[in-house]
Amino acid sequence: MECNNNDHHQLSNPYAIELNNVTIRLSNKDILKSITLAIEQGGIFALLGPSGCGKTTLIRTLVGRLHPINNHDGTRGKISILGKDPHAYGQLVGFMPQEMALHFANTIDEELYFYGRLANMPSEKIQQRCQFLMNLLELSHKRKLIFKLSGGQQRRVSFAIALLHEPRLLILDEPTVGVDPLLRRNMLIIQFLVPILQITLFCLCVGRKLTNIPMGFISRETIRSSSTSGLIFDKIDKNVLNLIEYKSINEAQHLFHLGYLFGIIDIGENFTREIFDKVQSCSFSDVHKYNDSQMIIYLDETNRQMVYTIAEEFIRVFKIIDIDFNLGLFASTSSNHSLFKLGQFQNHLPKIEYTFTHFMIPGIILSVIFFFNVALTALSIVTEQSDGTQERVWITGVKSNQIILSQLIIHSLILIIQIVIVLFTSLFIFEIPLRGSLLYPSLLCIIQGFCGMTFGLVISTIFTTEINAHQVTMSIFYPVLLLSGIVWPLEGQPIWMRTISAWLPMTKAIDAMRGTLLKGWCIQHLVVQQAFMVSFLWSMVFLILTLLVFNCRRL
Repeated sequence: MECNNNDHHQLSNPYAIELNNVTIRLSNKDILKSITLAIEQGGIFALLGPSGCGKTTLIRTLVGRLHPINNHDGTRGKISILGKDPHAYGQLVGFMPQEMALHFANTIDEELYFYGRLANMPSEKIQQRCQFLMNLLELSHKRKLIFKLSGGQQRRVSFAIALLHEPRLLILDEPTVGVDPLLRRNMLIIQFLVPILQITLFCLCVGRKLTNIPMGFISRETIRSSSTSGLIFDKIDKNVLNLIEYKSINEAQHLFHLGYLFGIIDIGENFTREIFDKVQSCSFSDVHKYNDSQMIIYLDETNRQMVYTIAEEFIRVFKIIDIDFNLGLFASTSSNHSLFKLGQFQNHLPKIEYTFTHFMIPGIILSVIFFFNVALTALSIVTEQSDGTQERVWITGVKSNQIILSQLIIHSLILIIQIVIVLFTSLFIFEIPLRGSLLYPSLLCIIQGFCGMTFGLVISTIFTTEINAHQVTMSIFYPVLLLSGIVWPLEGQPIWMRTISAWLPMTKAIDAMRGTLLKGWCIQHLVVQQAFMVSFLWSMVFLILTLLVFNCRRL
């Protein structure tokens, strides 16, 4: 009964389109001002005018892409489509932009079936309409790929889509060509500022001396200014090494394995006395006599630059206090001839000679996954925007969140394949060590890939041309590479910058990736938990921002 009433109301109303005192504002400028218009049903109406007079704005208002605002007198104009709806959408309207607005990788029948399903048409009806329109518009074989059609035939396919679901209202739009001059000027600004930013970040983030390195120490002798250990600690630059005292080696070892300490210094009870005995007797042969004559140092050897910085600092200290045994500063665990002995905690993991490659590869893996998905998602949506297919899909009644969800689903399948390829290449071809479960590196790649997708969605909603999206993506890549600690440890950055960098989308994930690959970390480690949490939160922020911009932008 409700349908009959609606049909009767529409039949009794002679107008297909009615606008009453409608004002549309874009960028604080009234494009349409107090427009009143009535178009009768059953007729053909041509909207003519010079470029920029508001023709496309009016059409986008009719299909619900733009909405009226209050007039100067406080009233808001009204729009009526067929006497019922405030805008034309879904099965009510057939929309054909002058751009092709086609998915060129589809065949003719696949493209028609796609838009037929968006209009909730049953399959049998779609097939009937396809055959009718193929004959009416003299299209070639329905299984022919669209990109192989001539320009005229492609335009016929676009017209067939508009007619497919037998709409009561047909709207043909004219194209909007060229890049907005204001946006072009903004991109020129980006092109000049980004190189300055990149050089600045390189100088601030790479090659600088590492500072504030957390080092634990356990001293069983009383550290006094007169003791050798006290003399050494007094000369250490506290800006380089942040020395933290612990009561037991077990406590320090626990924090070391969790990644909170980069090294531990273990000082014996008779360190000072045995050092002087050695010097006075010039004897290094009695191993049992001088058990406490060496500081035992445990270092995180996965970060070679950190090891070099710590060694450099102690060399500087020894030059200052003029301690020289002429036998080197460091020794392996089997030597008793030097001041320092490198210790190693007992574990089941095999010994690996770490290189700078081992330090960088976890970050490289995640950056490849992250930025490939940024570019792929951003460019795919921008391409649909530029060729008009997204506008056409919108007008069929598809919601913004449905478009975004479809993009995430499609690119998630691609993401899984990427992860398999990248991890297989790294772990099996180049034999990067995996000292824990493969599960956690895989999950880190997945959530970083998803984060990259959502970031790409943000770019695609703000920048609507492929060249702009590409420039922004490339401009962001280098700063993130530097700030996230992929190339150089975060400890080389200024303190204020380090605080910001630590919470960027990739930083925690890179630390966790190093830990899972090189140290056997699992979800019990706080750094790994933080990596998943930070990546998830950034993904949600990007996703919410995408939805807001998608629904609120006025293009």
